[in-house]
Amino acid sequence: MLEKRLKEIWKNSSQTEKIKFDLSRLIIDLNDKTNNIEKAIRRRDITDFITTIISIPIFGYIAYIVPFPITKVGIILAMIGFVWGIIKRRNHNNNKKPIQLSLSFRAQLENQKANMLQEIRLLDTVLYWFIIPGFIPYAISIIGLGDPSEYGWSNTIINQVLPMPLMYKIVSLIFAIVVFAAIFWVNKRVIRKTLKPLIEDIDKVMHQLAHEN
Repeated sequence: MLEKRLKEIWKNSSQTEKIKFDLSRLIIDLNDKTNNIEKAIRRRDITDFITTIISIPIFGYIAYIVPFPITKVGIILAMIGFVWGIIKRRNHNNNKKPIQLSLSFRAQLENQKANMLQEIRLLDTVLYWFIIPGFIPYAISIIGLGDPSEYGWSNTIINQVLPMPLMYKIVSLIFAIVVFAAIFWVNKRVIRKTLKPLIEDIDKVMHQLAHEN
């Protein structure tokens, strides 16, 4: 009923009133989309931070007990990659423009647009700051796995897994490639389906504001 009533009001309005009505609707839609995206980004950042903080000591312990030198190098590189990821996200968040209510509405929109463009740059370069720093250490760790009996390293679980046949190592690397390729695709899809349309909506509202003034 409310939607029907709003349509009737819009049809019976003057052209100027229709422009104001459309602008109000655009602003409401934009506000909802922006809030949802910002919440999703915050959840992602918090989840990634917690995962990283938990992973670093675990990987450190594994690097300490694993006897294979090449695998140790891979695990240490993975830990460095975790730290690099934290630094990258921290710099990204520090460079975001604050959305202050004391600013004019147009200035707030400009800051939102700048933040979304920055988010696009972050996701667009995921290959360099996440995928490559993640895949290379994993590949080195898998390739470096040897025969634990040569190092006097033995227990029931380890003896069932190692030494790992070459075919298993290849399958593990192919699986990792598929996973990282999926991560790359998801980030590109978020840019195409979510962030770029949001920027277009911001531009529409800014254009309407300029037209109204």
